[in-house]
Amino acid sequence: MRYYDERDNLIMAEKAMRDVTKRFNEQLNRFDIQTLNAANLLYKYRKNRTKYYIDKKNPTEQEFKWEFSEKVKEKLNINCSPEKVDFLIAMSSEKARPVLKFIEQYKKELQKTYMKYCSVLRCAINKGGLDHINATQNRENQYYNELVNGVFASSGFSDLENYIGRAATKGYGMTVNNSVVVYPDNPFKEIEEQKDANGLLLKKDVFVYSMDASKFEPVVDFELGRDGLYNLQFGQEWISKNKRLECEQERIDRVPREMLERKQVFYKKQRISSEELSFYSEKEFPDKYSKLIASGKLGYINGEFKTNNKITGDKLKSVLESVVEAIVTDCIREEKVDEQSNTMIKIQQEKSNSLEKDRSNR
Repeated sequence: MRYYDERDNLIMAEKAMRDVTKRFNEQLNRFDIQTLNAANLLYKYRKNRTKYYIDKKNPTEQEFKWEFSEKVKEKLNINCSPEKVDFLIAMSSEKARPVLKFIEQYKKELQKTYMKYCSVLRCAINKGGLDHINATQNRENQYYNELVNGVFASSGFSDLENYIGRAATKGYGMTVNNSVVVYPDNPFKEIEEQKDANGLLLKKDVFVYSMDASKFEPVVDFELGRDGLYNLQFGQEWISKNKRLECEQERIDRVPREMLERKQVFYKKQRISSEELSFYSEKEFPDKYSKLIASGKLGYINGEFKTNNKITGDKLKSVLESVVEAIVTDCIREEKVDEQSNTMIKIQQEKSNSLEKDRSNR
């Protein structure tokens, strides 16, 4: 089945897996605090180790242990020499065993739930004609808690849209913050070349490959939340540790235009740091991004295609009025949110309301 035809199933699967996550998080903090703290130390160790081996040109295990022992001393007030890091992690693993077993149960339940709705997982790349996908070597997962040799895939419909766009660009530096997407460059053809009223034509074809979902396991994270409670997270990423997987190809030359009714889509025109793109509140977002557009660092797809779903604010409006009038042609008409888009928005609102309700109950 084509990825877009399976949209409803993917959305229902995502909602069902959110329910699984909520149920497991309600049970997680019933473990004693020492066991939870031990699991937290293990995940901090994994994340620090992953980041160290990614960032360093000539990494050594000895240097990593020294850096980790210093961080443990500073942030957790645990005196641990570099020579005793292995012993500390071994003791923490033993203490955290009940929580680690619980996390494995959570992962199995996620897979079981997903496969009630869908039998395949997908990845999007710019190379066609493949009958199998080879494992990527020494790559970090989305939570940076493991470096793996494996095949990566996604179960999120919205995530897959993002990856399709990224595959049509020249780079890999895509930034996603909820419904805000920033591509490394513009993945879409120029406006005068856009002849499909319902789709956004990509600059080059992208290939979506479907693989057997039973060969994958979900990527999850364990962390201490701002509310002082530990929680499990799942962001729709999956990994198979097989060396290669058989796959079926689907060629994609466009994404649905109503994507712009659900997301704010930008692309880099110049080098931009991750700090410049980061924002921590809805109020901060319009002001920060309007300045990036005005300075010529960012392009704004929603503005260029004159959609109803543009970010507001006087500063951004003044920038967009001149930009939009100059580049939008009559062949591009405004698109309204269709019934499927309303379904997506409703699910996203339910998620937000559910999270708020859950926090208030706690």
